Amino acid sequence: MPGLPNLSTADAKVSECERILAYTFTNKHLILEALQMQGSMVSTGAPVLFDGQILNVPLNKKLASHGDIVFDFIVNSLWLTHPNPASVNFDYLKQRLLTRNALNKRGVSLGLDRCIMVNPGTGFVSKDMMAETFEAVIGAVNLDGGVGAAQGVVEHLGFLEAPLL
Repeated sequence: MPGLPNLSTADAKVSECERILAYTFTNKHLILEALQMQGSMVSTGAPVLFDGQILNVPLNKKLASHGDIVFDFIVNSLWLTHPNPASVNFDYLKQRLLTRNALNKRGVSLGLDRCIMVNPGTGFVSKDMMAETFEAVIGAVNLDGGVGAAQGVVEHLGFLEAPLL
């Protein structure tokens, strides 16, 4: 849109994220918020151009906090229902799957880093930004479609492949 040169366009980022997740959001505002890293630490977010509309999208911090809990719940639930949960240490499982390092590596390998909306002057997506956004995305899926949808996405993304469980 003329006069708004730094306005982030989000349509392609949302579509790519949904493709990676194999999940289509009913409430697109949730995925926009999950992908929103632009703005300052004291800011509430930034204007984003989506579907021809300018929206003020909050930063993803609240969704990331929610997603962190959802990730723990899903991994714990699947661990508990494993035929022999005592054979795998849950703390080890969390360390392998849910640390900032692990979420960053998985997010980058999936291409989720290309979906994150960052400040125009930011040259890269940091490890912490990727991990926080990953948590926010899972939180957004949970709020949009419930824990079953979130678990489906976690499984689709390969978090619970055989060698770990």
